Amino acid sequence: MLKKKISNEEKVKFVVRSFQKDVVITKFCIEHAIPRSTFYRWKKLVIASLASAMPTHKKKQRRDSASRAHKTDTAYKQPGYSGRIK
Repeated sequence: MLKKKISNEEKVKFVVRSFQKDVVITKFCIEHAIPRSTFYRWKKLVIASLASAMPTHKKKQRRDSASRAHKTDTAYKQPGYSGRIK
């Protein structure tokens, strides 16, 4: 049996079609002569590709309270510090 080379575009189309609510994966794979393990590998790759294409938002780093406490402690130890707010 000769195996047909399936393009990445076709793989994506298969996976997208499988998201329809009335699709049974086992029947879908039999109809298209695709092993289920192969289909699920494609699905995993497609979802990973979509996730990596999503923009990421980096959260601003907040200083933790321990870091702020350390800075406060060092301020008290500095010469000339009177403890008053000017």
